[in-house]
Amino acid sequence: MTMKNWYFVAFLIFGVLFIVAAVIFLSVSQSALPDSFPSDAPIEAPSDSAMVTATAALITAVASLAGVILTFVLSWRQEQRRQQVAQAVLARERVELEKEKLALERLRQEVERDKPRQPQKQVEPPDASDL
Repeated sequence: MTMKNWYFVAFLIFGVLFIVAAVIFLSVSQSALPDSFPSDAPIEAPSDSAMVTATAALITAVASLAGVILTFVLSWRQEQRRQQVAQAVLARERVELEKEKLALERLRQEVERDKPRQPQKQVEPPDASDL
């Protein structure tokens, strides 16, 4: 799996955890309300420990989701910088290669120009008697 796929999976997991924590928080905060509102039914507040737990779960889920998003953005920017550096290095290497090709061609021309003109010796075919 590539790094982007891992971040996507982590984003999904923490997104689901955030939704679950938000639902728990809302259910705890709204649990004291009765289904009907008779005038003589007392309204009870949720217990303090349940509210603290739901609030802590919500805060943790928000912080985790923010961390995953921030990590994804930072790694994406780092990957972009690495690609730019790799492209710059590749372009520099291509320029160097072209310079080397030109220098090699100049050397070939100099060797051809400086090479003394020697008469070509004709190679005689071997005699049939030598075989």
